[in-house]
Amino acid sequence: MKFIPYTSSDRFPAVEVIRGVATVPPKGTGVRYDEIIKRGRILDALERDAKKDGLMLEDADHAHLVTLVKAFDFSTADSDLRHVLIAIVDAVDPPAARAVA
Repeated sequence: MKFIPYTSSDRFPAVEVIRGVATVPPKGTGVRYDEIIKRGRILDALERDAKKDGLMLEDADHAHLVTLVKAFDFSTADSDLRHVLIAIVDAVDPPAARAVA
C-alpha cells in the first residue's frame, strides 16, 4: 500500500490533479478497456478517500498512477503543481504502517 498526502494549493488541489491524470488519455489517443479498468481502480480509491487527508492505493495502482503522471503533458511547470506531482511519485507507506515500524 502507498499513501499520497493531499499536498495542494488553491490552484492545484491534489484530488483534481489525480482525477485529471487518471481520466484524460494521451493526446490523440483513446482508452482501451483494460486501461479503463486500471484507471477506474485509481478513480474509485480517489472517490473513497476524497474527504480524507490522503489517498491510499495498492502498490500496483500507485505504480500505474506514477506511469500516468510521468507520461502526462501538463500545461504548466508551476511549482505548486510540482509539489503535488512529487507527493504522488514519492508516495509513502500508510500512516498506520509507519507507526508500527
